[in-house]
Amino acid sequence: MISEQDFIRRVRAEVLPVFLKTEKERKKLLLKGFCLFWLLLITVFLEPFFFLFVFYPFVLTVFKLAKLKKMTQKKILQLLLGLIGDFSTKETVNKSVLKRSCLFPDFDSVHYGYTFSSHFKKTNYTISKVKLYKTGKKNDKLVFNGMLIYIPLVKPVFGYTLLSGKKMVLSPALKRVHLEDVIFHQNYYVCSNDQIEARTLLNPAFMEKLNGLKKYFRNKRLDVSFFGNHLVISVYTRQSLFESFYLFRRINNLKTYSDFYKDISFLYQLIGALNVDNKSLPMKESRRYIRVYKDILLSNRMVKWIDLIILILLFFLIKKIN
Repeated sequence: MISEQDFIRRVRAEVLPVFLKTEKERKKLLLKGFCLFWLLLITVFLEPFFFLFVFYPFVLTVFKLAKLKKMTQKKILQLLLGLIGDFSTKETVNKSVLKRSCLFPDFDSVHYGYTFSSHFKKTNYTISKVKLYKTGKKNDKLVFNGMLIYIPLVKPVFGYTLLSGKKMVLSPALKRVHLEDVIFHQNYYVCSNDQIEARTLLNPAFMEKLNGLKKYFRNKRLDVSFFGNHLVISVYTRQSLFESFYLFRRINNLKTYSDFYKDISFLYQLIGALNVDNKSLPMKESRRYIRVYKDILLSNRMVKWIDLIILILLFFLIKKIN
């Protein structure tokens, strides 16, 4: 990986000149939107008749700004990633992997925002902005909106190790893992079907980087799943990882690209921490996690049925009292 100084130097030489017209367009649209906003306020209080004549251009300008941000973000991201290493923007996280991670409520469809993948120290990874939907009778229900970090493990693990920012409903196959780090144990609910393996995976270096990732996302809920040869990290947030374009910041502001470089470096540290003790795990992949996955599904169904039975009993009890 190149140094931060070399990265900034190449940004100045290869990236910024490409977006000179974009910067002019950004300033023009912001100025137009600002003027229309104040004109909109004036018409509301002084001349309501002209409100609609100002409202339509204002909304149109807002949509143009949103489109400019989306398109520019995608182009800059590809260029910046190209400066650091070999990146692909075509790969996505498989839907079946997301289901087997047991991190999300039941869902039917996946909508990917921007996504890219690469490798570090022979470890591949994929980062995606994802929305998960459950099909309903009238409208689809959004069950997850956030960031996904997917890392295929170098050494497959035996079973399931789940880590969540909220208390989980455990299946008979999973037991609560009590970690020596008291603060980490208080902030996360960790369960596994293999206590020794869970402690091996959640080594101090990895826990430290995971806490750093949580702080980066302003302490939003963060969940982790180890199973088979997969590691899935989900963050419930609308905030994007690797932000490379801001509407209210000049495109040649080097702080944007310095922060971007630090984000990439932090991700590499997280991957490096993951592999610290992973060498001690067995080479041969165990399929025991599949049995645990089935147990978890069965437990979730049982919980739903128990809730339904309790509601029915309460209904008849209240009806009998009345």
